[in-house]
Amino acid sequence: MFVRIFLNLTRLLPTQRQLAIVVCSVVLCGQIPYSYGQSSAALYDEHRKFDIAGGDAAQTLLLYAVQADVTFGLALSSVSGVKTNPVSGFYSPSKALELLLANTPLVAHINNKKQLILLNNAPGNEAEDMKESQFKKGLIATALSAISIGVTAQDVESADTQEQAATVVETIEVRGIRQSLAKSISIKKENTAMVDAVVAEDIGKFPDANIAESLQRIPGVYLERDGASNEGNRITIRGLDSSYAVTTINGAPVHTTSSMNVGTSTRDFNYDVFPSELFGQVNVYKSSMAELTEGGIGGTVDLQTPRPFDGKGEETGRYSVSAGYNDASESFNPKLSALYSNTWDNFGALFGIAYASSVNTRSGYETTGQYNTNALGKERKGTFRFNIDYDDPRVNLGDLTQEQVDNAFLPRFHRAYASENTRERLSSVISLQYMGDDFEVSLDTLLANLTDQRDEYTFGVAIRNSGQNGVPGIVPMDVFIDENNNLFGTFGNTTYFAESFPYDSQTDFYSVNLRGQYFLNEDITIKGQLTRSQSKAELYRNKVFNIADGVTSVIDSSQNTVYPVLTYDRDFTDPTAWNNMVDIGFLQNNEKDEDVLASLQVQWNFDAGDWYGNVKFGVSQATSTKTSTSKNGTSAAKSQILSNGKSFNDMSLSELVGLMDNSMPISPFAQKAGEGFPTTWSSYSRNTIESFFMPYQALSQTDIDFNSSFEAEEKVSSVFIQTDLRTDIFDRAFKANLGVRLSDTDVTANNYTLDGNTYIPNVTSGGYSTVLPSVNMAYDLTDELELRAAIGKTITRVGLNRIAANVLIADPFKAVATAGNPDLTPEESLSKDVSLSWYFSEGGLLSAGLFWKTIQDQPVESSTLVTFESLKLPETALGPIFIDPNTGKIPPNLDIVLNSYENGAEQKLSGFEIAYQQNFTFLPAPFNNLGTIASYTNVDTKSANWVANNGDVYNIPTVPKYGYTLATYYEDGPIALRVSYAFKSEKYVDPLNRGNDLNRVQASIGYLDASIGYKVSEDVELRFEATNLSDALEYQYYPNPAGLYGDGKSRKNAAYYSGRTFTLGLRGAF
Repeated sequence: MFVRIFLNLTRLLPTQRQLAIVVCSVVLCGQIPYSYGQSSAALYDEHRKFDIAGGDAAQTLLLYAVQADVTFGLALSSVSGVKTNPVSGFYSPSKALELLLANTPLVAHINNKKQLILLNNAPGNEAEDMKESQFKKGLIATALSAISIGVTAQDVESADTQEQAATVVETIEVRGIRQSLAKSISIKKENTAMVDAVVAEDIGKFPDANIAESLQRIPGVYLERDGASNEGNRITIRGLDSSYAVTTINGAPVHTTSSMNVGTSTRDFNYDVFPSELFGQVNVYKSSMAELTEGGIGGTVDLQTPRPFDGKGEETGRYSVSAGYNDASESFNPKLSALYSNTWDNFGALFGIAYASSVNTRSGYETTGQYNTNALGKERKGTFRFNIDYDDPRVNLGDLTQEQVDNAFLPRFHRAYASENTRERLSSVISLQYMGDDFEVSLDTLLANLTDQRDEYTFGVAIRNSGQNGVPGIVPMDVFIDENNNLFGTFGNTTYFAESFPYDSQTDFYSVNLRGQYFLNEDITIKGQLTRSQSKAELYRNKVFNIADGVTSVIDSSQNTVYPVLTYDRDFTDPTAWNNMVDIGFLQNNEKDEDVLASLQVQWNFDAGDWYGNVKFGVSQATSTKTSTSKNGTSAAKSQILSNGKSFNDMSLSELVGLMDNSMPISPFAQKAGEGFPTTWSSYSRNTIESFFMPYQALSQTDIDFNSSFEAEEKVSSVFIQTDLRTDIFDRAFKANLGVRLSDTDVTANNYTLDGNTYIPNVTSGGYSTVLPSVNMAYDLTDELELRAAIGKTITRVGLNRIAANVLIADPFKAVATAGNPDLTPEESLSKDVSLSWYFSEGGLLSAGLFWKTIQDQPVESSTLVTFESLKLPETALGPIFIDPNTGKIPPNLDIVLNSYENGAEQKLSGFEIAYQQNFTFLPAPFNNLGTIASYTNVDTKSANWVANNGDVYNIPTVPKYGYTLATYYEDGPIALRVSYAFKSEKYVDPLNRGNDLNRVQASIGYLDASIGYKVSEDVELRFEATNLSDALEYQYYPNPAGLYGDGKSRKNAAYYSGRTFTLGLRGAF
C-alpha cells in the first residue's frame, strides 16, 4: 500500500504533488496551522485570492480547502460527480464557499475549528457535530484521494490503510524549528506592514528563558541583559534604546519593571518578568499602522498569550522539567512548566503555569564613574575631584614632572566587585474562550511574580574626594604613566571602602483582558476590548560600608584591565584594619504601573470591482498611571535600639567592626584573576545586616521621601480610520494599508515642593494632540519576490521620571542631582522603510531593507554646577562621605552637578537590514537536514554633538553601529540541534562631555548558545542547552572621541564575567 501511494505521488504534476504533500503533512496528521493570534472565526474577516475552475466537487472542494486554509473532513468520493462553479478573485472564505456551491445540492460551512463541514441542510443541525474519529477518517480519505485514484473510501476506512497513511505523513511532516520558522515567514508575507514574528514550535514550546531572548533573533532587535540575573530583560530596536519601543500584551499597552530598574520610573518594559512558556507568538511591527497603539518610534512589540481555539482547538497538554548549572555560581537551577488546553463544542479553557529559579554570580572590576586628572579637578571639571599631596616626604616622581602627574588619569574607584543573585519567577496564564459561528469572546489572564535576592560586595581604593573634607591627599611614592596617559604605581595615604549590599526586589504583575468580536454579517465585524493591568515593584537597597585610611597601595591596570593589580600594606581579612568609620544606608523604592484600555472597532469588508479590502474605524481610551515613592530609613536605623541594647549612633567603631566576618561570602569568585587582585576581605553578611541592623523595621517607621516621590497620570483618547486594500496589478498581487490616528493626551503630575521645612502637594497638568498618518504598501514583483514600502509619523513619549519628578539625588554617594520638567513634549519621528523579500523556497527567505528616521524634539540634557544649599534638599539626600567633619553637616556650598532636560535635539538614523533563512533540503544526506538563520543590521546615526574641552565638536553614535545573529540548526527524525551567536557593536552611552574630555562607551559583545534535542517518543523530548558558551566579558570604557589619551579600553568603567549555564531537561505532551 505504501509503495503504491508513493508511486502515484511521484507521477503527479509538481502543483498536484505540492498540494498532496500539503494535505498529507498538514491535514493527515492533524497539524492544523496556527491561527497566529486570531480566532478561527477571523476567517470571515480575511479576504484571500481564490482561483478554482468549475468542475467535479471532489477536486474543487480540495482546492478550496487549501486556498481557504481550512481542513476538509469528508471522503471525496462521496461528492464525486457533483459539478461546482468557478471562483476567481478575492473573497472571504465564506463568500467563496457560497459562490462555489451555488445552485448545487451541496450545503457547507466552516465551523469554529476551521473545519469545512458538508451538510444535508442549513448549518446548525445535528449533522454538523461530527465525531473526531469520523472527521479524521475524512481527512485521510481526502488526502489519499488526492494522491491515488485506485484507493477507495472503503480502503481508507480500514485500519491497515489508516496505519500506512500515518506512515506516509510521518515521512514528510514539517515539525520543530522548521515549522516555527515557516510560520514566522507566513506572518511576514501576509502582512502589508513591516512585521517580523517569533512563533513557538507549539503552544508552550519557546526555546528561550524569556521573551526578550527570543526576540534577539529578529533583524534589528538587540538584547539588553539584567546585571543581576544575566537574563535578557529589555530590547532595543534598530539601535534606539528600550524607551523607544512600545510593548502590548494581546494588543493592550502594558508597563512593568523589575530588579535594579525599580525606582528609575522610565517607560521601559522589563521582559524578564514573564517566562517564554506562556506565550505562543510575538510580533514586532517596525512600521506604523493607524490601528496600533502610538508611542513606539523604534517599533511596537505585541506579546500574544495562547487561547484554547488557537491551532487545532483540540485537547493539548504540555510540560517541561529542567535543571540548569551555572559554572560561575556552581549552582543548580530548576525550571518547570505545564499547560493544558481543551475545547468542548463552542467553549474552551486553557491553563498554564511556569516556575524557574536561578543563581547567578558575577565577578569583575569597577571604577563606578569617570576618570579624572588632578589638574582638571582644580579647574572644577569632571565628575569628581581629588588632591595629590606633593608635600609628603614619601613623594617620588622618578623621571616624571609634577605637571605630567597632574595631567594623568586616575579612576574614581579602583575596586573589586562580586555579586550573587538568586531569582525566582512564578507565572500563570488562564484563557476562557467561547467560539460561535458569528460571535467570539475570550477572557485572558496573565499573572507573574518575580523576586530577586542579590548580595553585592565591593572592595578597593576610593580616589574620589582625596584631600576633600579632611581626607588627606594621596601620595605618589613610585609611579609611572602608561602610553594611554593613565597614572599607576605605589601611592600612600589611600582610602579604602568596602561595601556590603543585600538587595531585595519583587515584582507582582497581572493583566485581565476581555475581548470579543461579533460578525454582524459577512461584511461587518464589531470588535471590543477591555483590559486592565497592574505592575507593583519594590526594591530594598540596604548597605553597610566601612572605611580605612592611611593605606599604602599598588594600583596598576597596565597589564590586566579586568582583574588589575591592587595590593596593600594591611590585612583586610582582619576587621580591625578598618580604622576610619562604619556607616549604614537603608533605602526603599516602590513603583506601581496601572494601565486601563477600552476600545471599540468596526470593520467593513468591501468588494469594488477589481479592488477589495476593508475599512476599520476605532476609538479607544488608554489611561496609564505611574506612582513612584521612595524612603530613606537611614536616620531611623541609626537611632533605633538594637539587640545589644544600644543604637547604631551609640556603638563604637570596635563594636561595629566586631560584627564583621573575616571573609567575603561569595564563592567561587574571580576564577580568572591572577596574582595581585583581591579575592577576599572582611565583610558583613546578609544575616548580620538584616537581623542586627534591622533595616526593614527602620523603613517601616519612616515616611516616604516626598522630594523623590510622585504620581503621574496619562489619559490618551484616540480615534483612527484605516483601510486595507488588495488588488491585482499586471496580474500580480498589490496590498496597501492607509490610515491616520488622532490622539489627545492629558497629563497630570502630582509631586511635592519644599515650603520652608514642610513639603506641600504640587499639581501640574498639561496636554497635547498628535496626528499620525501612515502608509504601507506591498507588491508581488513575481511569485517569489515581494517589494514593500512604508512611511509614517510616530511618537515616543518622554519618561515620566523626566516629567513629574522633583529635584532628586538618585545616588547619595554621588554629588549629582536631576530635575524634572513638566513641559516636555513627545519626540516625533518621520519614519520611512523599503524592503525586498525573496521567498525562494519552502521555508526559504532572503530579504534586504532600508530605513530612515528623523527624530525631532528629543530631550537635551544640560548640566550646571550649583550649590547643595540651592537645591533645598534635606541633608539625608547625601551620604556621610560629604559631611564636613568640623561641622557635622553637608557644606552649604558643596558643588552639585544638576542635570535637567529640554526639548530641542534632533537625531537622524538611517540603516539597512538583511535577513536570510533556508532549509538545505537540496543537499545530499545527511546535510539535507541542515538549515540556517542569519540577520545583519547596520545603523548610521547623527545625534547629539559632543564638545571637547578645546571646543572641537564631534558627532558621536549613541546606538550600536551594527549587529548580527547567526544560527545553524539540524533536524533529522528524533534529533534536533541548534547553535546560535548574537553580536552587537559598541555605542557611546553619554552624549555629554563631563569636563574630563572622556566619554563612556558600552563595548561590543556577543553571546554563543547551543541546544540539542532528542525525541524519546512522539510525546517526550530530552533537551540539553548551553548559554553564553564563550563566557562573554561585559564592560564599559572611557575613550576620547578624537583619539587622544591612547586606547580608551585601558580605562575600564566596569567589567564583569557571568559564567556559562548548562541545562538538561525533559519536555513532552500528555
